[in-house]
Amino acid sequence: MARFRFKSNHSRSSKGGSNAKNVKEELRLRNEQMEAKLATAMAALEQAGIEAEQAKKAAQEAIAARKQAQVEREEAKKAAQEEEAKKSAALAARQLAQIKTHEAEIKAEQAKKAAQEE
Repeated sequence: MARFRFKSNHSRSSKGGSNAKNVKEELRLRNEQMEAKLATAMAALEQAGIEAEQAKKAAQEAIAARKQAQVEREEAKKAAQEEEAKKSAALAARQLAQIKTHEAEIKAEQAKKAAQEE
């Protein structure tokens, strides 16, 4: 069975110093990029939260406006019904007055005839 032999760290140490610096610098840059991305994402999330709150408030205002419009429609409908009832009552009163007048005229005619016959 063949055995693999790994190079010792000692053989890499001569160029490892600059490589370690490069790796460290690359990690620092990646860290800064990730922090910048995180800050951007957090700002976007905060903005989304603000916009969601504004949308919620607008939706609540729209619901309140719709309810108010419904109340106003109901009030207008009730007022129209009351006005129609008043008109109907006035018409009925006029018709009743006409009937009473006609009855009175008939009674007057009958009384006149009765007076002439006597």
